[in-house]
Amino acid sequence: MEDRCAAAVHSKYLGIRQCKNKATVREPYEGVEYGWCGLHAPSAVARRKDQQDRYWREKLEAERVARERAAQLRKANEAARKALEEIAAGHNDPRALAQQALAMYPDK
Repeated sequence: MEDRCAAAVHSKYLGIRQCKNKATVREPYEGVEYGWCGLHAPSAVARRKDQQDRYWREKLEAERVARERAAQLRKANEAARKALEEIAAGHNDPRALAQQALAMYPDK
């Protein structure tokens, strides 16, 4: 096993150079087996990428749900305002009108 990790890393001052960490893992890359440090091993890179992808999928899903809930609340608030205006104008059945408006609000 080589003494140093086979990964090429970017250095701010030196440009691209070989990783200085000790090679502790032996894994194939493009058909050839190399020695890698725990940070640059292809399996570790794939694991971190999977974690990152899962994080962003969950975050985007949460944002989508929040946008949908905000849209439902806007729609319900418009209906409630319209119901209040009709009640103020003397609607004959204010209780039923208020129940219809409250039914539009999403559950928590």
